[in-house]
Amino acid sequence: MAKVEFKLDEHHELAFTVDITGNTKVDSTPQIRFVCEGPDKVLYSFEGVYSKDSQVEIEIPPMKGKISEGVYSSRLEVILEDRYFVPLELEVNFTQPTSVVAEIIQVKEKPKKVMPKIEKKVVAALVSSKSKKIESVKFSKKKPKMPTLADKFRNK
Repeated sequence: MAKVEFKLDEHHELAFTVDITGNTKVDSTPQIRFVCEGPDKVLYSFEGVYSKDSQVEIEIPPMKGKISEGVYSSRLEVILEDRYFVPLELEVNFTQPTSVVAEIIQVKEKPKKVMPKIEKKVVAALVSSKSKKIESVKFSKKKPKMPTLADKFRNK
């Protein structure tokens, strides 16, 4: 028995050559269907289109959510003038599409970078004209501490 593999989330097209010979009416058009039988004995049937050049085309839509993954026995059925034929039997393996799943196992926190405080200072040199002595004066951008009410009472 031949085997075919289909992905559940994809559209598939099957093409067959079906030769009908013998005594048939000239205007007889066969009914053709592709049948998949699941493990639970539920049948899924897909209608085929027969052309005069003995070609049969069958479209199978995406089956995800309709059937489960697994192997289904399948057959091509031909009904012609009140007669039933099964010219082909095969197994169809419906498979899940490829997927990727990721899970967080552990979240690691990066250590925070501590930037050193940089105190900006300005240094200026003052030259006194009388003594020709060089005095160094430092300026800082720090705000002076505002005296509190308690500081005022302490100083008295």
